[in-house]
Amino acid sequence: MHICQTKFIFRQLSILGLAMTITSLLSASPEMMTLPVGVVEVPIVGEGKTAFISQGGLVAARVFEGPGAVPTATSLTADAPGWVPGAYAGTHYVQLNGGEWSVITANSSDALTLESDLPISPSVVFKIHPLQTVDGLFGASNTAGFTGGADFSSGDLLALWDSSLQNYLGFLYYNSTRERWEDAANNYAGGTILYPDEGLLVIGSASGTIRIKGEVQLDGTVGVLAGEGGMSIVPNPYASPVAIKDAAFEGALSGGATFGDADWLLVWDNDLQSFSGYFYYDTDDNTWKDASNNPATEDDVIVPGSSIAVIKNSVGVATWKMSAPFTFTK
Repeated sequence: MHICQTKFIFRQLSILGLAMTITSLLSASPEMMTLPVGVVEVPIVGEGKTAFISQGGLVAARVFEGPGAVPTATSLTADAPGWVPGAYAGTHYVQLNGGEWSVITANSSDALTLESDLPISPSVVFKIHPLQTVDGLFGASNTAGFTGGADFSSGDLLALWDSSLQNYLGFLYYNSTRERWEDAANNYAGGTILYPDEGLLVIGSASGTIRIKGEVQLDGTVGVLAGEGGMSIVPNPYASPVAIKDAAFEGALSGGATFGDADWLLVWDNDLQSFSGYFYYDTDDNTWKDASNNPATEDDVIVPGSSIAVIKNSVGVATWKMSAPFTFTK
């Protein structure tokens, strides 16, 4: 049942006539290592296989952090932060400490106007980050180290997955002749914005490693989970494994008496090229179990640097936040 639903999500996808099977589409939650300087190394599997990269794990460095208030769903205020009016409009987003986020459409010296709703509150803690772009994350000159090509049919492909639309927004590649990022129609694409809830898939033409830089969220990693059976890709960007039962999904997902009644966590195994675990939260026993109703153990983990697929069968979008699996001392 669960395998059929996952296949259904992707069964009609193709790239310029190249049929994408479930193996290549749901492939390779990559073996990533977060280094002390904020660099992530991502092995890319060749032969058309796919590695997942999640925007929730590595973000553009914050430009502001502090307390404030959300007096209306589409506004946020702060006490004399001294912002330059218009400085963040269309280029930055705000994220609350609980994980909820919105693009900033306008700003004054002490207030933000937001594109989407945030929970109204008299007191919040928030951060402002630049919206990440392809050039910003991977380098305008491909400093990340993708295998480039003279056209779309050669080299690595970068696929953009939108969990809110449950569809791909586009496919990009690095044109090694013109030395720039381009889309399938060979238009410049380096300025393409990578929103925080978008998943990135690298379809590798050859095996190798890419290196990307960003700010690891030491106070917790967040993800936005689509509802109604939609698939979301959420990360463990840390160097330590996180047990399924410690990843805090029960606060954002609906449990059930059986696997079929609940939302699901699907753990991808890069070596096996298949899902190695299917989990749900058993509301009768108040514990995480696998699809065979065995309680999840300390060995059932999201491995360092990998991503996990979430199938949220219940209605409504939810925000999930996982604490860092270590103590950080500044």
